[in-house]
Amino acid sequence: MRVVQYLSSYKFSYRSKNFNFYIFHLLVDLRQQKMSVQYTTHIEQSNAHSSGIWSAKWSPRSNVVITGSLDKTIKVWDAETGEYYRTLHGHNLGIISLDIDPMGEMIVSVSLDNTIRRWSVNDGIHLETIQVIPGDAWSCQFSPALPEVRHFATSSQKGKVDIWDISTMPSSIVQSFSSGETKFGFCTRFSPNGKLLAFSTENDCIHLFDVESGKNIHKFKGETGCPIRTIDFTPNSSLLISGSDDETINIYDVRHFNRIGKCTGLDGFVMSVAAAGDNEHFVSGSTDGKVKLWNIENKQCLSTVGTHSNQVSALSWNPDGDKFISVSEDKSLKCIMINNNTIRMLYMDLVHASISTKIRLDKLQCVDINETFTSIYPLIN
Repeated sequence: MRVVQYLSSYKFSYRSKNFNFYIFHLLVDLRQQKMSVQYTTHIEQSNAHSSGIWSAKWSPRSNVVITGSLDKTIKVWDAETGEYYRTLHGHNLGIISLDIDPMGEMIVSVSLDNTIRRWSVNDGIHLETIQVIPGDAWSCQFSPALPEVRHFATSSQKGKVDIWDISTMPSSIVQSFSSGETKFGFCTRFSPNGKLLAFSTENDCIHLFDVESGKNIHKFKGETGCPIRTIDFTPNSSLLISGSDDETINIYDVRHFNRIGKCTGLDGFVMSVAAAGDNEHFVSGSTDGKVKLWNIENKQCLSTVGTHSNQVSALSWNPDGDKFISVSEDKSLKCIMINNNTIRMLYMDLVHASISTKIRLDKLQCVDINETFTSIYPLIN
């Protein structure tokens, strides 16, 4: 391990008058090292569909992955082997959005044919078709409160989000959250704790709703007027990440209703963002075909971890947070595996103890530098 070897070269006494000087420069040197993020392409399917893929979701309960394409089909894949279980037929035009419920048992899909369909994950059985007015359903997501609250949400061209109850057949709209503006809604997302619902629009706005009351509690307004095509909450429900056609990514604190940072340096419209399970990182996909891994705290790109020959349409992490899938207009599906330890080693905490200095490498290991030697030991929770 390069960092451990580097630390081991420092031998000095904490009683030395130069102790803090050495520690300071040790940390500066470590953070300035060009340490690359380690990643591998776990699976690559170059022709996963016969047309561009616009949507994808990794099951929250298993290695099942689903993809929706302009070829009118949904495919169910094994993310471990790259093989697909089955193809779901029924839509008459391309699939633009889909999701898997929190139990990993049901799929909801939205198509350009103006229908919403529900399917069984395990056997692919078609459960229901819902006819909607053209443009009345675009993005969809199940409520994280399932199975207690059997709802899913769809965004609309009329500036609202509809909440569908699936506890009865046929499913019906039980509530609509209105933004007060008749602007096309590109994306809608529940916060993982189920308390908030975010809705992004064509006019550079994100509306934040309180799920229990249905009230529009805040509106985040961008600076360029460009469409916001993608949004995602961090797993702890405290931050909201958005990607825009102005080639930037904004990060918002939804507890205090303020923007805490902007990520720049992209070379295309941002089509998808997906927050990692550690609440510290996220990935983005753009029209330039690049998938980038970002650090939330310093708003910096750590690495380009994947490329497609056309725009990246959707991204989704696995339940363990060490792999994610990316799909593209180029018809390909990729599964990327990230080594989280190499990421954590870029950001270390300095803790002064009475007789030594400890630098935490990650959640499991700590380096202890004292007056005679350097040692590594496990952290005890």
